[in-house]
Amino acid sequence: MNSDHCTVLATVALKTTGLLKPWQVTTAKKLMLENLDTGITVTELAQACSLSRSHFTRMFRDTMHVPPQQWMREQRLRKSKELLGGSGMMLAEIALECGFCDQSHFCRTFVKAEGMSPQAWQRQASIRTEPLLSQGAHLCSVADAGHRPMSTPGGPRYVPGHTPKFRTPEVNAFSQLPRHSLHTAGTGPGHNSTHRPSCV
Repeated sequence: MNSDHCTVLATVALKTTGLLKPWQVTTAKKLMLENLDTGITVTELAQACSLSRSHFTRMFRDTMHVPPQQWMREQRLRKSKELLGGSGMMLAEIALECGFCDQSHFCRTFVKAEGMSPQAWQRQASIRTEPLLSQGAHLCSVADAGHRPMSTPGGPRYVPGHTPKFRTPEVNAFSQLPRHSLHTAGTGPGHNSTHRPSCV
């Protein structure tokens, strides 16, 4: 009887060691991400994965290479960086939003993981993004200039890829004659008034 009982225990232990199944990994991650602000216990995660607390902790560490508590802390820090980068929230608000006890707990955890305070990280992030924003604005202005019609004062508008058509000015036949000819035309002897040229 004792040998049979030991065999059963050994079989159960073999089945509960190793890596988490894909559905167990998905379930554990989903629960932790959904509860970053309020937190969730390892026991609750283990129950959702149909494992004991000890087996779940060991299998999670073997699968993800970090304990479940550390994985959740890393996700809280990742979310805090997103909020520091562009949310405009205060540090105390970010701390509570990411599941830290208070602002001091958040700052201590952040410094331990990143080697700098959240404020220093935020300043560095803003410095890194400013050149990218200015470069993007410059590219937009260059692109707009490339599609903007060019024109000169009093001249035709120039559109890239379009050949402008210049109008040839109409020449008045009388504009080329001397001024005194305009006054004497049709008044000389023998001139027939019915054949006087007309300006159209």
